[in-house]
Amino acid sequence: MFHVFFDPISRVWGDGIESKNTWKKSSKWLDKLVEEHRILKRASNVLLLSASSSYMLNEKEPFEQVLPIYIEFNGMYALYHGRKEEILAILAGLLGGSKHWLIKDLEDLRLIVEDRFKDLFAIYALMGWGEVLASEVAMYYEAVEDLIEYEERVLLPKILDILLKTEISDQTIFQVFGGIEASLGEGFRERMLGLIDDMEKRLSSAIMKSNATAINITGLKPYKKRVQIAKKIREIKDKRIYKLILINNRDPAPLYHKLLSIEPCLDQNLFRAKQLSNRIWVFMIALKEGCI
Repeated sequence: MFHVFFDPISRVWGDGIESKNTWKKSSKWLDKLVEEHRILKRASNVLLLSASSSYMLNEKEPFEQVLPIYIEFNGMYALYHGRKEEILAILAGLLGGSKHWLIKDLEDLRLIVEDRFKDLFAIYALMGWGEVLASEVAMYYEAVEDLIEYEERVLLPKILDILLKTEISDQTIFQVFGGIEASLGEGFRERMLGLIDDMEKRLSSAIMKSNATAINITGLKPYKKRVQIAKKIREIKDKRIYKLILINNRDPAPLYHKLLSIEPCLDQNLFRAKQLSNRIWVFMIALKEGCI
């Protein structure tokens, strides 16, 4: 269960993500892999929110509560998801010949993700939490997004087309997937999901100590962002929470100015915003204490 003030990723991203992934043809195994991508997105979102919250609140606890659990999750996810994609590549004959470029591009994107994660860990060890670390985590988050987008837009549809021309059935692929999951031990997926639940609870608890909450609105359309923020402001007023940290994919200044015209409780002196990477901004909206 999520903390009452913490928005789960599925609610925040909404149709900003799901509508991108459409194929003329589909299969149960492809749907399964895409669902597993949502798991990774959910986890990387918590990591981004934790680093951004530590930066905005000038508190180390949000990130330090999340990082050790994320490291464990990351290793489990590689075993759970990565081995399935390797098997698919073998079945589709992508490890050699004219189609090898598909796997080469995937390997390059995976290396970028791995390097970004090493970089953020090195920055944290050297400099601790703060703006530089938040920027490194944002770049890691972007790299994860790029990897998933490549898989869902290019690699998986291509594998599906190849397998549909062969006699390899969905049932056969599901049996292989089942064997991979069985080899990892009973309840492996549930433990992996439990780690994300734990990260979300710990992050929510840590930022609540600073009277704050945090959401990611990058996947929402512009008008829905205003609706989501207005709704969240009403919620935090009722709970006497005065700080709202948001992740956005563009300069938040125009959005903030529109909010100023409709929300009298905003404290303009405490508004903060920073571009962390090419596609990620973080900003903090503060309410005047006692204003309802």
